[in-house]
Amino acid sequence: MNSEENQMKTSTNEEYDHILGQYAMQLVSASVLPMVLKGTIELGVLDIIDKAGPGVIMMVVKLIMSMVWHQ
Repeated sequence: MNSEENQMKTSTNEEYDHILGQYAMQLVSASVLPMVLKGTIELGVLDIIDKAGPGVIMMVVKLIMSMVWHQ
């Protein structure tokens, strides 16, 4: 093989690795939103925000203090 063929193979392998990396990131990203929503619902965050009323700005500390913690 000459150097041009080696460069083409290296370039093709790098492009393939880049495409696989993008696909892996897409798969990981697709699972994040459902997990965050599940945790939000299980912790009752939406209920706490709803009870606070419309237009209320809550600090994170107040939100955390409003949660019921189970050990």
